[in-house]
Amino acid sequence: MIGKIDYIKEYAKELKLLNLQKKIDEFIEHGENEDLSYQEFLYKILNEEIIAKEERKKQTRLKNAGFPVIKTIEEFDFEFQKSISKRHINRLLEMDWIDKIYNLIFLGPPGVGKTHLAIALGYKAIDMGYKVSFISMDNLVYSLKTQDIMRKSKIKINKIHSSDLVIIDEIGYLPINR
Repeated sequence: MIGKIDYIKEYAKELKLLNLQKKIDEFIEHGENEDLSYQEFLYKILNEEIIAKEERKKQTRLKNAGFPVIKTIEEFDFEFQKSISKRHINRLLEMDWIDKIYNLIFLGPPGVGKTHLAIALGYKAIDMGYKVSFISMDNLVYSLKTQDIMRKSKIKINKIHSSDLVIIDEIGYLPINR
């Protein structure tokens, strides 16, 4: 015989409340142990569901971004690279330039941290809810040239079009011809 918990799990699945579906037993035990009111109990369940959904969305955006590695601003060594102003980078971390549709270009010789900073800004943008695409110039040119004949390239270009932020790496490493 199916109990009410099983029905709740089925309803949660139908409503795509995945966190509730997985943790209903834990929620009920906590609610009983803490003598939560109905409002508090429902609030806790819905609040945790929202948090879990946002985390899943963030993980999806992170996966779709295509970063070769994850880099953060906290990992960047501003002492090693004194020509980069921490104040300017912190200003960029506010991300208002994305909404204003400004372009950023990091110029410099290899090894100064351009890719690290670009990925760190992209990671922060994902954390703030933006869709990000990271691609090397070589892969971008290849995808543009082959989008009409290769499904994978077309999907990649469409993903780039739907992104709020596109990070193109290694621009200077590839001769660009028409």
